[in-house]
Amino acid sequence: MMNPSDFRKGFCIIIPSWNNNDYLFFAINSIKEFSRYDHQIVVHLNQGNNATRDILSKMGCQVTMSPSNLGIAKAVNTAATLCNKDIIMYFNDDMVALPGWDTEFTKFVFENNLEHETWLSSTMIEPRGKRIEMLAPFNYGKHPKEFKKEAILRDLPRLKSMARNRKGTTWPPNLMYKDIWDKIGGFSEEFFPGFGTDPDIAKKMWDIGCRDFIALGNSLVYHFQMITTTRVLNPHTEQQIFEKKHGITIDKFVTEYLHRGGLWCPKNC
Repeated sequence: MMNPSDFRKGFCIIIPSWNNNDYLFFAINSIKEFSRYDHQIVVHLNQGNNATRDILSKMGCQVTMSPSNLGIAKAVNTAATLCNKDIIMYFNDDMVALPGWDTEFTKFVFENNLEHETWLSSTMIEPRGKRIEMLAPFNYGKHPKEFKKEAILRDLPRLKSMARNRKGTTWPPNLMYKDIWDKIGGFSEEFFPGFGTDPDIAKKMWDIGCRDFIALGNSLVYHFQMITTTRVLNPHTEQQIFEKKHGITIDKFVTEYLHRGGLWCPKNC
């Protein structure tokens, strides 16, 4: 079972980044400002350099680095080798942690009888689009220099009142136990540069018995939205790779198996 005491020890937060320093530093500072727990932050720098590594080290982060762009999966797997916490979390470099984001996980685990093989995510606030599983469109800026911090902090109670615990999450920030991560082999590196990694690892979780993929309505992060993916040409191979590997399409998996976007409630509700 998931144990709240494991969460209070902090998470190993993995952040892959590819020459995206303004967002990366902003993300790390938000984690440090708005976290209650002592998290381990491990950054992988794709096409990294010593200057950025040194800055991150001074910020209290551990760093892995590669001269080329390894893609998301291999970058995260590389950074994960340094984890020394019971809980591992994948966090995007263009996200902003908000007050209560980490303690809400502990509260949720305390209040619910969750299996050890459970997937938990925060809920993202996004500046554009309109998806039931996100809070959008709520534009608090598209770059750290224009981030409307005072406004989002003022609006946070209202935003939390609008969010719900949702089924079918495969998106970051997401977490699981590190021993489960190791058991399923982390991210699958055949999904390069990264499209398809999220539903694939969720399917691997499903295959070992995970049935709860829950996005917490009270754990909120702001997402500047697709900063790295807009710089990458999507080869559109993830659907074919996923279907060949798992015998099911991504869309069918997330809709018919995970019931993405549906309201989550405890088993006895």
